[in-house]
Amino acid sequence: MGVVIFVPGLAKVNRGVQVFLTAAGICLGATTSGTVHAQPVITTSTVAADPRDTSTDFLSDDDWRALPREERRARSRRSMIARFEPDGSSPTLERLPAYVAKFAELNVYDPRHYLYKVTASPVAGTTGSVILEGEVYPRNYKHGIEETLTELGFNIVENNIEALPAETLDTKPYGISTTNAATLRREPRARAEQVNSVAMGGLIRVLRTGTDADVSTASSSSRRAPNAEALQTDKPSDWVLAQTMEGYLGFARKSDFELVDDYTLPDGILKFPVTIDNEGTSFPAGVFVYVDGTNGWQLYGGKKLPASARVTDLRPDYTAEEIEELMKPFMGTKYVWGGVTNEGIDCSGFSQFFMRTSGVMIPRDAVQQATTGFIVAWGEDVLKKALPGDLVFFANDGGRISHVAISLGGPRIIHSSGRDVHLQRLDESRGEDSDETYGGRVLFARRVLAR
Repeated sequence: MGVVIFVPGLAKVNRGVQVFLTAAGICLGATTSGTVHAQPVITTSTVAADPRDTSTDFLSDDDWRALPREERRARSRRSMIARFEPDGSSPTLERLPAYVAKFAELNVYDPRHYLYKVTASPVAGTTGSVILEGEVYPRNYKHGIEETLTELGFNIVENNIEALPAETLDTKPYGISTTNAATLRREPRARAEQVNSVAMGGLIRVLRTGTDADVSTASSSSRRAPNAEALQTDKPSDWVLAQTMEGYLGFARKSDFELVDDYTLPDGILKFPVTIDNEGTSFPAGVFVYVDGTNGWQLYGGKKLPASARVTDLRPDYTAEEIEELMKPFMGTKYVWGGVTNEGIDCSGFSQFFMRTSGVMIPRDAVQQATTGFIVAWGEDVLKKALPGDLVFFANDGGRISHVAISLGGPRIIHSSGRDVHLQRLDESRGEDSDETYGGRVLFARRVLAR
């Protein structure tokens, strides 16, 4: 008994409040695992939730903040269970596949950007023991589905889900495209459907190496690689499952990339095709370029572009001081779920206002904003590589985007969180009820504004 879903990641969440709505995408506090019993019995007693339990307005309610921690946890747990059994029924083994699928519905946002491939199987001879198998990205889904099933009354005796990126990669963790357009395919083979491509100089994050299990006969494409016939001798291990700067997941051929331990982001993008006269070699519009030592432009690998090359500069034009001055009217503004002005604002309303000041309109919720712009850093790399004006996105315990902040460069951010708008460091405690740092929740940073 189980379900397999190949899909990903409520977004404006008050990060200063310890709530445990894992399945609803609002899971911000530390969690505890259930106790293992030899012959567990599902004992969860489910009651239909009070309307207050399924509302999110309470996140900015001072009365909610004043409640004892355990009372907040109990209320949040009722809300979570009600999303799985809205009529108040008790969870059952027969509905186990439905619970695994419901978790995906609530937490996994876009199948092009996130991976959730999970099976949950009951252990023979027990009434509530479950074994989890599969593969997920981001890794938070592994803990999230276990915690959700535990809260529903199941006993997770084994969690064998592989969380990506793999703990130990057999290759370097990043890749830079060295061809005009390296293809990204649904499976690790040249004739598989092309889902995206990576222009020269573009970045990928490697999640793992391809395997035989990734290959089927169901995915094919008329857009085959130019030398697809020759590439039929490729093995799945010649490919890697990777995420592009846009966020797309797919398989890339290792030979189309220079695999590296660290990376330098491209500085610009070529707007028109260009020919390097002394070589007679043409490069298409769309390839990524870098600033050279003379403040001109060069391709990845060092080929200098002619002065006539037309390039869009992708480097941000803000300084931390400029952002702080711009957002000064909001400092200390109360956190209000759904708010968009300095009379009250939430995290994604705050980032949306920042973008509006430059004439850039982005979606309202953080989970939607997380698909705009291009990824400049993942996880802990954000503390080193994010620049002023980049948007930093955070995942909750369930794996869903749950918070957004504006980077001031490196570990410094400004955001609406907890009680108000304030400055913070990603390497400092979130405060309130948790010693956890915000940096431990970072999923990635994206750049929307450039010069």
